[in-house]
Amino acid sequence: MCVAALGAVLLLPSAAHGASFSLGVQDDTVLLGNSTQMSAATGLGVMRTIHAKTVRLNVAWTKVLTSNVNATSAPSSPSYDFSAIDAGLAGIRAAGDTAYLTVTGPAPAWAAGNKKSGAYKVSATYFSRFAAAVAKHYAGKVTAISIWNEPNWPTTLEPVKVCKTVKKKKVCTDTRPTLYRDLYAKSYAAIKKVSSKIPVWLGELAPQGRSTTKGAALSPLSFVRNMLCVDTKVTKRTCTGLKTDALAVHPYLLGASPKTKPSNANDLSMAVLSRASDLLTKLEKLKALRTASGKTGIPLQLTEFGYLTTSGSRGVTVSQQATYVPQAIAMAKKASRVRSLYLYQLIDSDNPDVTWNSGLYYANGKPKPVVAKLAALR
Repeated sequence: MCVAALGAVLLLPSAAHGASFSLGVQDDTVLLGNSTQMSAATGLGVMRTIHAKTVRLNVAWTKVLTSNVNATSAPSSPSYDFSAIDAGLAGIRAAGDTAYLTVTGPAPAWAAGNKKSGAYKVSATYFSRFAAAVAKHYAGKVTAISIWNEPNWPTTLEPVKVCKTVKKKKVCTDTRPTLYRDLYAKSYAAIKKVSSKIPVWLGELAPQGRSTTKGAALSPLSFVRNMLCVDTKVTKRTCTGLKTDALAVHPYLLGASPKTKPSNANDLSMAVLSRASDLLTKLEKLKALRTASGKTGIPLQLTEFGYLTTSGSRGVTVSQQATYVPQAIAMAKKASRVRSLYLYQLIDSDNPDVTWNSGLYYANGKPKPVVAKLAALR
């Protein structure tokens, strides 16, 4: 496989409060050694080329559980096989890089409200025990643990709506913010009980509220306000405040320049990261969300970002990708509170049925123009 010559590793300085900014990547298939197109070693070499120093890895509950995920009765003491992640993480750390973990679903049947493996009414108690097991295994080896992936997306946490009749009127409520609040709060406590030094991140939120074939995605800022029980203006709260070490968001606007602003005021993109910063400032003032120490300045982590180099309204040309990604990095570096940006996918899939291809490399292993642009960044 042809990979550009390895460049010097540089961390990009941030304008925000003098804090450091890290460029990262996510490609679990490659970096956990499961790709037939790019080896983990080559993927780590690509990171050197583009000056990335950190990795996001997902830890899916049912993938590491050793017992039957479809069993409806919970095992007395669930056991987990972390060997695949261990091996990938060992390579990442040996290369001098860091990684953080997203603990997420689907849940085994015994931890789901409908007794089917998936995302329906996931037991926060059982999930927090899983999160604690991950924390115990990886304490001192990862930079942070974040809770669940895109809980505001319709298929990752369910049910989307619960309806009931109130005074002869049908009233429907989106249950995901409440479900996620419980998952997050119990997992945060469980992880901090293992080690108070492990940073725990909130969110991993999808960027837009919109209708999909699987249901409605909830706008990320609406989701945060609802899970923290605050009003639209963030002047009142009706439930206990939570603690976090960072808010993680995925500021995609597929098919559009990073300078494009979403029309919905509760959506996020690279052009309106100030919306998230402003919301955090209000939440901190209201004590609806704060750090463990009580200090202000909760960081923003941009943990998934990229462009599909495909046809259609969601795609861009490889030339546009080469322009947009460096632009996005520059915008992230200047944004208040932002500490990282993770590029999603190192290499496109060679499976013709896969429609999501945001890789920095073509499926045949050749670099797209964006790689040279990233290599040239200083």
